[in-house]
Formats: sequence, structure tokens, C-alpha cells
Amino acid sequence: MKSIGGYAFNHCDNLKTLSMPESITSIGNGVLSSCGNITSVTLPSGITMIPEAAFWGCSKLASITIPAGVTSIGASAFRECKALTEIVIPGNVVSIGTFAFNSCNNLSTITVGEKVETIANNAFLNCAPKKVTINSNSLVSKNYSTSSSLADLFTDKVESYAFGSNITKIGDYAFYKCLQLREITIPSGLTYIGVNSFNYCNYLSSIVIPSSVTYLGQSAFDG
Repeated sequence: MKSIGGYAFNHCDNLKTLSMPESITSIGNGVLSSCGNITSVTLPSGITMIPEAAFWGCSKLASITIPAGVTSIGASAFRECKALTEIVIPGNVVSIGTFAFNSCNNLSTITVGEKVETIANNAFLNCAPKKVTINSNSLVSKNYSTSSSLADLFTDKVESYAFGSNITKIGDYAFYKCLQLREITIPSGLTYIGVNSFNYCNYLSSIVIPSSVTYLGQSAFDG
């Protein structure tokens, strides 16, 4: 078997576990959507994408390992996976689609791989993650604005951010209005903290700026 077609197991209400053979290299849209009682899924290492709506409505799926070779996570892929508490986005993922983790109400810990370049603004809508670890320099270093920041990507409920050792720059407005941010861990290799980067982080009570930093932007900690 090489592939599983779209919606192949859609609404298999009594399905509780599924293990896919290693020969499979592709799975279709909505392959396990609305399987409300599934608790365990083993994905083959050869797949390169999690397609649109793949696990939408798998409300009892408590954990899943995304294979290292996956490069994209489609729209609504894990939407309403209400039992998920942690997700690790592996190192080869480049993009995460709109509503990918929408309404994953118990998702508290997110780890983002180093190659992620784009996350749709609504990817984590209606989530309330407490801790986010970002290993993507591209994601942290880009310049944001008052209308778009990491608070819009991961919600303003995040209390703790940590960075991988490869992060060298925090872009303008990166953490603008991260209203619940209380703790941030900055790696020693960081050199640049942008304009208004932590503006309106009202609950941030302390921060250690490493000696490697050579630029601290205007109004970086305003408010």
C-alpha cells in the first residue's frame, strides 16, 4: 500500500486506534476526520505532508508524533483535537495552514521547528497555549507590526516563550501585545532586539539580555 485516499476513514465513529504501514507515502484530505473516538494514530515516516482536515474532529486524540520528513501542515489538519496537550512541529516543516490547530482547547505546549517560515494567523485560534518554544530564526527575526505579531500567531495567552540557540534576532513588534507573557528565555547568541519588540507586555517582570546583544531598538520594552 502506497497511499490512503481522502476521507477514507471519515466518521468511523468506533475506530479507536490506527497504525499505518511504513510503505505509505501520502494520505488524503480528511483521512481521519470526525473519528471522535480515536485515541492513537501511528503515522509512517515517509509522508511529507499532513493534508487539509486530516484529523479534524478527532476529539479524543491525546498525542501524535508528526514524522520528521513532513514539510507542511494543511488547513484545519488538527482542528478540534480537543485532547491534544502538546505538539512538536518537526524541523522540516515550512508552513502551517489556517485553522490547523483551531479549537485545540487543551493545547498548552508548542514547539516550533527551525525551518518554519509561515504560520497562518488563525492556525491556533481558540487555543490558550502556556509555553511556546521557537527554533525558527525566520519566524522570530521578521519584522511585524501593530496589526500582526507573534501574539496573533500563537494567541496573547502565552505565558512563556523560549528560543533555540540558533535565534540571532528579535524583529520589530515581534511580541507586541503578548498580554500574558511572564517569562522569556533568550539564547546567548542573540544580537538584535527590534523596535517595540516587547511593547505592551504588561506582565513581563524580568528579562536577561545577553552580552551578545549589540542593538536594542526604540521603545523595545515600552509599557
